[in-house]
Amino acid sequence: MQRYTVTLIGMGPRGLSVFERLAAAALARQLPLDIVVVDPGECGQGAHLAQQPPYLLINTLACQVTLFPAAGAVQHAPVCATPTLTEWARQAGIPVTDADYLPRSLLGEYLGWCYAQIAAALPACAALTHRRRLAIDLQRRQDGRCEVVLEDGSVVVSDFVCLTTGHGAGHAYPAQQLAHIAAGARVAIQGLGLTAHDVIAGLTVGRGGSFVASGSGLRYLASGREPQLTLCSRNCLPYAARGINQKGVDGRHQPRYFTLDAVAMLRRQSLIQRGTTQLDFERDLLPLLKREMAEVYRATPGAAARDNDALFAELLFPTQDRQFASLAEFRRYFRDWLERDLAEARKGNVASPTKAATDVLRDVRAVLQAVVEHGGLTPASHRRYLAVYHPAINRTAFGPPLRRNEELLALLDAGVIALHAGPGNSIDAHTLRTPFAQGVECWTADVIVMARLAGFSPKTDTSLLIRNVLQRGLVQPYYNGDFHPGGLAINRAGQLLDAQDKVQPELWALGYPAEGPHYYTYALPRPQLRSRQVLDAEQCVMAMAATMEGHREDRQPYETMAAQVHGTV
Repeated sequence: MQRYTVTLIGMGPRGLSVFERLAAAALARQLPLDIVVVDPGECGQGAHLAQQPPYLLINTLACQVTLFPAAGAVQHAPVCATPTLTEWARQAGIPVTDADYLPRSLLGEYLGWCYAQIAAALPACAALTHRRRLAIDLQRRQDGRCEVVLEDGSVVVSDFVCLTTGHGAGHAYPAQQLAHIAAGARVAIQGLGLTAHDVIAGLTVGRGGSFVASGSGLRYLASGREPQLTLCSRNCLPYAARGINQKGVDGRHQPRYFTLDAVAMLRRQSLIQRGTTQLDFERDLLPLLKREMAEVYRATPGAAARDNDALFAELLFPTQDRQFASLAEFRRYFRDWLERDLAEARKGNVASPTKAATDVLRDVRAVLQAVVEHGGLTPASHRRYLAVYHPAINRTAFGPPLRRNEELLALLDAGVIALHAGPGNSIDAHTLRTPFAQGVECWTADVIVMARLAGFSPKTDTSLLIRNVLQRGLVQPYYNGDFHPGGLAINRAGQLLDAQDKVQPELWALGYPAEGPHYYTYALPRPQLRSRQVLDAEQCVMAMAATMEGHREDRQPYETMAAQVHGTV
């Protein structure tokens, strides 16, 4: 068998999964491989830099994070030991419980360790090279192979290329990005989600402040070097806190109504009635999701009477029909909402009716992916889902550890954070304006910090690599009809499509570059469950292996493999 070169552009968690599957296939099949990793940073870590402050936390329980596939989920076993994040931390002498949310720096160390272990266990038939450079271009040669051009002008000639570039290090909000903000400066943080918590931590604990336990929760001890902070977003509500986990490592709700079978049936009906398999989320699917959540809510002891529509609106859109008379009234509502949500979070994700119902949204993520991906919704419904329902689902079900919202309350009490905006606010020339029934409230900031992650679009991305391959027609933006949700166009096997819609069998995009045709590619694998990240990597590597060996029978159809990922969370 001839020798093949596989180049992985980007070695964060998604690239690491492809690398792990390549190593397993190389060992099991004795594939003669040259694996070239193109990444200017430390391999494995991606946005989870090991060198970052310990107060930046991951928002997933340590016991629910791994890099490695679940037993039986893949064709070939891993080439090395496969500890979860928790097991690795304990082996390293770090005391960790199943209820801990660890620093992101530790996750970065774990991912770097995984890369080193896989690299050390590569079979003799496989060679590894790490090129610490940015890739700036990708070209196809006349012989069908590809040339990856690096920033120093060197070229890597490759038989297969995987684009796994990820978010980039800016996702972690390194301290130096906030260092220029002076003590006492008036700072508006735009966004109230997970990234906002990183910014808040950097401008409080990162400035020498600390939290101490008090009889009523936490108390913040200021250092005197903090800026004056305010928060703003479209609805000006923080992400709901994660309920204390009562489901164990792999426990999850098994849906009865909002299921893959139900989605498939609706597509068949739509094809007969309307001539298309595309669905409308609000008309076809939302009633099933509301019923799923409501039945879990009502089955929890202590649940109040709610009909499906009212419960869903209360959980996901609590301010949509509410008019606040004044900023003072909204401030009271904001604090009451935080305290009520924390009380429910402390009850747990099984015992609390609210948290049990909203946790359904995490447990049916694979169904949501089947609904949205590859043009599963009409263009208009896809646009509305991402604008309205996706942010509400994130705010309701994918929030921070409850400790973060306890800290937010303490910062409000200490006066380090004060609300100066409410729902429907706007920013013009550093001035926040919010219309209330009694008049418009204005507040002028010295600094505005954008604490939201913009989605990836090849149309606006500034990297030379994306700009060059787009201009050359080697890739194209993904469109669902006339709607561009982001991402590069791929087929169901993850292979890139060029500007003429031609499949490029040697080129793949996985994870963040494919967020558009795919949906919610951010989650890391979870122990004991079939993971989307592993699924995509396995499909990619098995297709490569089949090509190398000169046959195609190992190529499992995407729909069959996707059906195996029911446990994605």
